[in-house]
Amino acid sequence: MTKYIYHSEKNKTTCDKCKSLDRKVFYKKEDIPELPIHPNCKCWIETVEEKGASYEKCDCKERLDVLGKNVINALDNAVKLNEKCKKEIYEYEIRKEQDKIKVFQDVLKELYDFQKEIADFIKECSDLKSDIAVIEEYSIDKTYHKKSECKANRSIGELSAKVSSLCKKVISKENDFKKLDDKDEYMTDEDMSQEAQDLEPLIGKKYYRAIHEGAKLILDKDAAGMLDIAHKNSKSNNGKMHDKNYIKDTISLKNYNDLAVKSDREYLEEKINEQFKDYPYNTKEIPGYFFMNNSEPSKRLVKNKDFRKIIKKHKKEILFKKNFSDAFVRHGSGYNRDSNFYNAIGKADFRNVNFDRNGDLHIRMYDTYDFNKSKSSSIQAGRSAMRKGFLMPFFTIHDILINKKELDLIWDL
Repeated sequence: MTKYIYHSEKNKTTCDKCKSLDRKVFYKKEDIPELPIHPNCKCWIETVEEKGASYEKCDCKERLDVLGKNVINALDNAVKLNEKCKKEIYEYEIRKEQDKIKVFQDVLKELYDFQKEIADFIKECSDLKSDIAVIEEYSIDKTYHKKSECKANRSIGELSAKVSSLCKKVISKENDFKKLDDKDEYMTDEDMSQEAQDLEPLIGKKYYRAIHEGAKLILDKDAAGMLDIAHKNSKSNNGKMHDKNYIKDTISLKNYNDLAVKSDREYLEEKINEQFKDYPYNTKEIPGYFFMNNSEPSKRLVKNKDFRKIIKKHKKEILFKKNFSDAFVRHGSGYNRDSNFYNAIGKADFRNVNFDRNGDLHIRMYDTYDFNKSKSSSIQAGRSAMRKGFLMPFFTIHDILINKKELDLIWDL
């Protein structure tokens, strides 16, 4: 097989066009630029005859493309872990648990270093791609550009090892966070009680504006909104809410005897008496909040993926207009524990199912804001704070409207 290699003089007087063609390989004579390209052109063509040579391109470009996908995956995972870590740090800073803060700060520093390592790696890949672009442009084959002499392939080998190391770090950090997520499962009762005691004042009496903003960041809008309502009538807040807009388009209910919920009086009385039997409150004085279907919390529920799973799961009950209950929890249901409404609602009752003439679904969701007995430190702290009057109990009713088109999407019709 014959190949033709273009050569330029490569000196100060060489023009850019000739420089760009230097060492370019052609396999057909008709592809070779006609010489001279310009007056005084000193370029020339070298003819090379090689018998039995295999003129496949060097595979360095393909190898880098595969490597690049691994880099992107490692970077995406590292960014997600970094965001998760920052949220954990913020939460523990609010709790003022210095021993816990140190642990998370160490993890955060590792992740920042990790991201810098990946950034440096990306730069190396970028430089390498420039080399590979030259290889591609010049169509250099394996005979001329052996793997042992290919700087790009050698670099790819080194970078591949780095990617493998980075991916292992991501997996390691994910496992670290899984352990942190499950910390309630292996803490002793004494540890849990102490953590609850440390957390209780911040959930209760010291609920400042800054803590409310932190709650919105960590728990999302609705969980923070519920916490804000619970502080509204507490010993320290005296009717003050940090975010009054949260209860816009909401009807305040004096108690379960309120005329606005007359049809549900017996059900509400039974539910509230049961839920608050361990709390030192007169259940006839526990207030409620009726979120109308045009309120932001009710509209967010319609879009919430866990709520939509509940509506899909209970399609039969809804079609027969039956009442049912379900929970925004992960245990056995496949729901998302990090959901906004997981932190806001818990287990809820769904009642007053109805369809209007347009086929739109009207349904109400009922829940009480309370803290059941649990090994979770945050729930322990909330329960203690509510029993001491730093958090006040209440019940909620969300009036929900799902239009027929949206309902068909939920039910896959």
